[in-house]
Amino acid sequence: NSVDSNTATLTVTAMSMSKAFYPTIVQAGGSSMLVITLVNTSDSPLINLQVTDTLPGTLTNGLVIAPIPNASTTCAPGSVTAVAGTQTISLTGGVLPAQVGGVPGTCTITVDVQGNDSTPLTGTTYTNTIPVVNVSGTVQSTGVAIRPQAQAQADLGVQPLVFNITKGTDPVFIYGEAYSVLSIGLINPNNTALTG
Repeated sequence: NSVDSNTATLTVTAMSMSKAFYPTIVQAGGSSMLVITLVNTSDSPLINLQVTDTLPGTLTNGLVIAPIPNASTTCAPGSVTAVAGTQTISLTGGVLPAQVGGVPGTCTITVDVQGNDSTPLTGTTYTNTIPVVNVSGTVQSTGVAIRPQAQAQADLGVQPLVFNITKGTDPVFIYGEAYSVLSIGLINPNNTALTG
């Protein structure tokens, strides 16, 4: 019998991550809230949490941090860096709570981003991905550094948004000093809410 010297490395991690945009579609120059969620299924907190998210595209055709970033985190005492008009969001020194009683520990990073498109009538979808190598934490009880199980990604569409207006009166015909009610309706054919 021969002995094979090949080895394999098994990585076990209790951390996972996800991300989402709210709303998922904006008009060129419009803002969306980016939420990154980190989850810990270990019975020990993850300390020294580090996250780097590089937004896709360029400054003129892509996603950038909004003029008012509204950056925040629940990964206390971590600090979020998100400079308006740039494309890198980072968290340093965060803590991801331990799982308690079967309920995973979670924390979030929230930043407003802006979708830019120099040809706004065509529409573009940008996929924002955080690779596992851009996230790490240290298991407090063992001192072992770990990364998430898989990358996180979400799409933000930058496209023209339109709405329709309808108008009508009831009754249609009036005489003398009679009254009629004017109704104006706004119809949103987009798959995202329009505000403002």
